Amino acid sequence: KRSIEEFQKAGSGVVHDVSKVFLSATLRMFTRYAMDFNVIEDLPGGVDSELLKECVKTCGDASNAVGSSVYFMLPTSRILNPLMNTIANFRNLYDQFSQIVINKRLEERKAGIKERDDILKVMLDNNMTMREMEDHIVTMFGAGHDTTGYFETYTAQLLARNPEVQQRVKDEIKEVLNGRETI
Repeated sequence: KRSIEEFQKAGSGVVHDVSKVFLSATLRMFTRYAMDFNVIEDLPGGVDSELLKECVKTCGDASNAVGSSVYFMLPTSRILNPLMNTIANFRNLYDQFSQIVINKRLEERKAGIKERDDILKVMLDNNMTMREMEDHIVTMFGAGHDTTGYFETYTAQLLARNPEVQQRVKDEIKEVLNGRETI
């Protein structure tokens, strides 16, 4: 529902950045399938959580900071390169997010709830420390979150500019789903 509202705003002729919709969706999908964590149900505040909003915003900012630092061969010192503060902020936010996800799983394990065979289970089964798990989760978020979200945004833009292709995609999805509304 929220995504539809965002796209309706975008279609109103007013410039509206829909990339946040895709970045948020990518974060929710990743945590759901890689760590069996449902942001809407399991994160305090759900999709309206300030932590989620900050994570979405900061991931793109940190990606740009890394890209600029590498491209311009800037030093990695925070004193000499203020962009490193953006990267540190990204790390801090995603550590907070990771701790919520990991702690929820640990509570479920204590309660004897059967868990999915996913990335988080592998890390826990290998007795990784909290810091090691945070490192892995931050790496996965940093490597794939904004890239995937921006790819989805660009795909939506191309489909919006090519209504005939958009219709063919819709028709194929309807055919594949064969009357189902969910995948």
